[in-house]
Amino acid sequence: MKETTPSSISLFSRAENVLCGFSALAIFSMMCVMTLSVVMRYVFNAPLIWPYKLISVYFLVGAFYPIISHTLRENEHIAIDVMVPYLKKQIIAPIRAFGYLASSVLLAVICWLYWDRFVTSWVGNELVSMAIPLPLWVTYGMVCVGSIFVALRCLVKARDEMRDAFAKDSSK
Repeated sequence: MKETTPSSISLFSRAENVLCGFSALAIFSMMCVMTLSVVMRYVFNAPLIWPYKLISVYFLVGAFYPIISHTLRENEHIAIDVMVPYLKKQIIAPIRAFGYLASSVLLAVICWLYWDRFVTSWVGNELVSMAIPLPLWVTYGMVCVGSIFVALRCLVKARDEMRDAFAKDSSK
């Protein structure tokens, strides 16, 4: 199901592609830090103490949240189809649309809650306790951005499902 609406959606898709690149950069950075950590520990017998926090607080969040929307756009997410192949489009599309709408509401709430944490962390200058203290608001910001993008993508998918449900040639 490809997008057919003009520039606002293509701009949205381009922004998702940028976030996809950000996720790739986070994964690459995570690999570099892990390689450095292994080399320092086993080759130089001088283990690093900071990689675990850096990876768990920054890189995992940076790898996961920004790419969720792109994954949903490309239908590469996990889906279990038990009854769906046997149901008509007019039946399953409204059910999917409702699911996407409910997901959008849930993701908007997640974004709102993390926005509050983001602002609190920014104003309070909260830091991650590491060898080099880093700001915690970055993590909360990544969750906010990822959540709002996937919420918007769910709205687009809900609209597409309803459009397909009522299309004249939708036999299955």
